[in-house]
Amino acid sequence: MGYHSDLQIEIQQELEEEKMEEWIRERLDDPDANEISAEWLELQEAFYDQKEWEYNRSDEEEFYDEFEVEDKTPYEVFDSALDSSSILIKSNAGLAESHRQNLYVMIYGHVISATEGYLYSTFVNLITDSDSMLQKFIEKDLDYSREKICMRDFFTKKKSLKNDVKKFLKKIVFHNISRVKPMYKKILNIDVGNPQWLYRAIEKRHDCVHRAGFNHEGNSLDLQQEEISALINSCLAFVNNIEACIKK
Repeated sequence: MGYHSDLQIEIQQELEEEKMEEWIRERLDDPDANEISAEWLELQEAFYDQKEWEYNRSDEEEFYDEFEVEDKTPYEVFDSALDSSSILIKSNAGLAESHRQNLYVMIYGHVISATEGYLYSTFVNLITDSDSMLQKFIEKDLDYSREKICMRDFFTKKKSLKNDVKKFLKKIVFHNISRVKPMYKKILNIDVGNPQWLYRAIEKRHDCVHRAGFNHEGNSLDLQQEEISALINSCLAFVNNIEACIKK
């Protein structure tokens, strides 16, 4: 029994590795890249991030709905969140160090979440407000273009296309920059660059959100006001660049 169980696990692992390799190869800019190349490793991390998201997400279908704020643009929601964060980190006089660290942990996660919300809402709004953009997304996004449709459902599917795309996009982790970056480039023609600082900030955000401010080794992140101020400024510059590209 134990042998067969181990064999099943090995087969499942091999199938998962094959699936991951296929997923990565479809997204490589350099078809000759191998398993130790920077691009491969970046996409591998994106694959595992997506799998972790799907596992943890369960049935939380409305995860991103909080960013669809009535009478406010995605940028206004983002800007308000970062403005509040800037005020909060400067208003901690009299707090014990342990309390200050807890405040910083919450603000750090909040800043990244606000950036993620902006990336999601902006992308969804731009492609669903334009038939040409919607068509471009359907044709160019590797994952969505594989969606199968029965011909008898064609006209029904056509009528609900925008909502179907929105539901699909809710399944994407928008703080997974490796996944979001090519979407913005291929569909919106917006180059978000290669923000290594954001990759590192997102890793730290995981420690803030999932481990209450401790890393894998159990050590406190020891966040400082200057670090969070720098993060806020970097996120503002990052989003302002996207806004400038949209308005061109």
